[in-house]
Amino acid sequence: MENMEKEPDELSHLPDALNLALEREKLAYEFYLKAANKVEDAGVKTLFTQLAKEEKGHIARIQAVIDREIMRDM
Repeated sequence: MENMEKEPDELSHLPDALNLALEREKLAYEFYLKAANKVEDAGVKTLFTQLAKEEKGHIARIQAVIDREIMRDM
């Protein structure tokens, strides 16, 4: 996760920006999933589960863009 320490202005190339976005979405997904498994309150568990689901969708969309960009460059 070397790109995690880069500032946005250092991410002027699309692949770098996409990889950073993907890494951060994966971290957010893992955070929400762990949080959902630790809390006992049903409402909070539902919230964290929904947030994890949204992050998973973000991951899929970013990965699709990455895949499309790789195929375009081939």
